[in-house]
Amino acid sequence: MITPDGPRRAAPTVLGFCLLAALHLALAAPMRGPMLFGDETAYLGIARFLAGHTPYPIMASPAMGAVPFYHFGYPLLLVPVSWLSGDPLTVYRTALAVNSLLLAALFPLLAAFGRRVLGLAPGEAALAGMVVSLYPAFLLQSNLTWSESLLAPLVAAVLLAFYRLAERPAAGTACAFGLATVFADAVHARMLGLVLLALLAFGLLWKRGRLRSREAATAALVTLAGAGAVRAVNGLVAAKLWVGDPRRLKVS
Repeated sequence: MITPDGPRRAAPTVLGFCLLAALHLALAAPMRGPMLFGDETAYLGIARFLAGHTPYPIMASPAMGAVPFYHFGYPLLLVPVSWLSGDPLTVYRTALAVNSLLLAALFPLLAAFGRRVLGLAPGEAALAGMVVSLYPAFLLQSNLTWSESLLAPLVAAVLLAFYRLAERPAAGTACAFGLATVFADAVHARMLGLVLLALLAFGLLWKRGRLRSREAATAALVTLAGAGAVRAVNGLVAAKLWVGDPRRLKVS
């Protein structure tokens, strides 16, 4: 049920999100092309491939192995952008706008973490979330079309999903947490450890009697199936876009 005070409580969060999104959009406005050319164009190339367009030429180089570490999670969000336009510059600039929204979403997630996990008062949690969101490293992420633009808010969401599981252990919350870690793995290769920690969490909650055997087993199977699907899609992308031995490429 929506109470009259609901919109009033949400107003500061919405305002903070809008202000951060505007700041990120202003920082992105002068951008005319990728700063980290290899990484950024790789993610844009994956998005183009996932959208069904003709892939870019083989993206291997003498400085990068034939099997890349780029995962498809972030490019997946850019697929609608590639559907709307085939112009590389338009896709790039629209991706920066998507990044601005992703990094602005970090604020409400951190504010929720402060309230629910750290027990801060709403005003204190909002202030802490805003301060962290203004950390220079986070501000610069929106100007780079790579997975870290999604990873920052996603890690906060994974932590909140784990807290929800610990608060209310059940098959639904366990599967939601497991799939959140799987999506984090789909976004960045270094997040595989989160999947392993999720499986460990299911085992510990089962051992302590907070998850029933069927609930823990279901969550583990869903998580493992998701992780297997991530490996399969990453393998397909690598086979299509990074085929060949980069040492054979000539460097002029």
